[in-house]
Amino acid sequence: MGKRGKVGTKQIALIEKLTEIVNTVYTETQGDLFHPNCGNKRTNPDQIKQYISTGELAIAYTVLCLPSHPSSSSSIEGHQAIGCIRIIRHSSTHGEFGMLALDPTHRGGGTGRAMVLFAEAYCKAQLCCSAIQLELLFPTTFEHAFKMRLQEWYLRMGYKIVKHVDVTESRPDLASLLAYPCEWRVFEKSLDQEVS
Repeated sequence: MGKRGKVGTKQIALIEKLTEIVNTVYTETQGDLFHPNCGNKRTNPDQIKQYISTGELAIAYTVLCLPSHPSSSSSIEGHQAIGCIRIIRHSSTHGEFGMLALDPTHRGGGTGRAMVLFAEAYCKAQLCCSAIQLELLFPTTFEHAFKMRLQEWYLRMGYKIVKHVDVTESRPDLASLLAYPCEWRVFEKSLDQEVS
């Protein structure tokens, strides 16, 4: 942000890029849970801007290395945002992360795992939390293949399901957009052991 709250061109481009990544990922991975043409997007530029300004959004970058001279080694010339994760204090003892999104072209290389590990380390060291949690949306009437893979991924990382919450009770506004009955599964992990 520039002086007097003005947003510069680079920040506008960053906000738009992150909004696009998040909405693309969420449409691809859970868009089928919503009514067709409901216009539901996971986020918008104003929300991303707010999360950045409050320090809640960690941004993953890839470094672009370009040769500075044909005969010399590579030097860092720039970077590109490839994903983000929102990290907040949920309670006096628990941190929480959400909105984990990574550009599809960068999946499978460990960046998503590194982002989760960053959230864990941040919650432990900066927020002084002893545990971390996240919520994932699951349909209750059938097994969603992507959601089940994601659940297994978190279980392998040491998370445990600690609660099931009916979406109609917690978020009736969201429930009205859903094509199927859904629940939040709350996952939790202790941060008292070494974050790995």
